[in-house]
Amino acid sequence: MKMKQWLALFLALLLSLAVLVGCGDTSKDDGPDDGSQTDTDDTGRNHTPPENTKGNLIFTFFGNLELPSASNPQWGDCTLVTLPDGGRVLVDACEGGYETYIVQQLRDEGITSIDAAIISHYHTDHYGGLMTFIDTFGIKTVYINGIELDAGLAWNTNAGDLDGYIKRLENKGVTVIPVLAGDQAVFGDVTVDFLYPAANTAADTTNDSSLVFTFHWKGQKALFTSDLYYAGEDVCLKEVDHSLLKCDLMKIMHHGGNTSGGAEFIEAASPKVAVAMGNHVMTDIGKYRYTKLGCEVYQTWETGDVHVMMDGSGLTVWTQQ
Repeated sequence: MKMKQWLALFLALLLSLAVLVGCGDTSKDDGPDDGSQTDTDDTGRNHTPPENTKGNLIFTFFGNLELPSASNPQWGDCTLVTLPDGGRVLVDACEGGYETYIVQQLRDEGITSIDAAIISHYHTDHYGGLMTFIDTFGIKTVYINGIELDAGLAWNTNAGDLDGYIKRLENKGVTVIPVLAGDQAVFGDVTVDFLYPAANTAADTTNDSSLVFTFHWKGQKALFTSDLYYAGEDVCLKEVDHSLLKCDLMKIMHHGGNTSGGAEFIEAASPKVAVAMGNHVMTDIGKYRYTKLGCEVYQTWETGDVHVMMDGSGLTVWTQQ
């Protein structure tokens, strides 16, 4: 073949290649900007709440990202449950001092009242801010862990001190209701079932005897596991029908730390979404026990506040960041 023919063939191939590459380059063609996209980051987290949340069950797991780094990082658990009828229940009340940030946030959102509180166990990173919440939002009913009233069973807890604390609550006009396995609280059409501990539960620590309970509404359930360690999970699995642990949403035990989160307990619960509150960073294997079941895992130290809405058929999640 002559040189001119070779050159013509080479140029034709080059032109064909350029056309093919041009057809495959769609990086600049993102479609019309109609404002329909949600506000997500590179992890895929959604930051935009649904347009209409009324009439649904919403869990807000507080993240405390605004706290100064010099502060004690053990800020603990605090969750606000907004009921379908507009009522509100506080689950645990964080470490004392940190509640001021949450109180201001709720005030900024126009929240003026909370109906009841559930305190999973008598450790300050779960009840420390309760008095402030009561004074600010007029909480009238507080459910507490009944097993801690027994000095023989309330490991690591000063039962006498707890008695004094209860009297302080009652002096504020608060009704204090001890609860154990089999007890129930009803808020409109939302039912809270207390699953653990029972009156005769024998555990080695206050964390291992902390309350385990579910919010149940329209066939959906949220499971709160308090601060169970591995040992407490094992006791709970022996004492509680596993079908009662099955849930859509789960509050991860003991802030996501490596003290907790056994595969058997997680598989019994099989949540679709799980949230850890606090400053513990979950290990890869700890997260994998959830994600292998198809569960989405959120840690509030990373995302800030995590909101999960139940609508009777599915879950919608949005985060602070």
